[in-house]
Amino acid sequence: MKKDIFNGKIATEYNGFVKFTLIFPPVILILCGVMFLLVALFYENVEYVARIFLFYVSSLAIIAGISYPLITLYLIKIYPKHRKITKHFIKEYHFREYDFSTEKNFYKD
Repeated sequence: MKKDIFNGKIATEYNGFVKFTLIFPPVILILCGVMFLLVALFYENVEYVARIFLFYVSSLAIIAGISYPLITLYLIKIYPKHRKITKHFIKEYHFREYDFSTEKNFYKD
């Protein structure tokens, strides 16, 4: 039997989308961070202030790439507790207990 990493809180039709969201953006962030780090280390035509800025941005990008999936998984597991913060990481309609009430009110004539 497969273990559900979302504890059954994500609707089954959105499992693939959420898994993709947990993998793709962190990979892009880490690659950008490594690219900025390589530019700061090896490109010699960069000014001193720009080099420091590249080190700063690369460290932020790598830290964000590592922490994003960890924070997102934690927020999914404790979902009803911090609903406003979780909305910034994953859309609310991906969760099972979402009732589509705002969309119902939007489409009423």
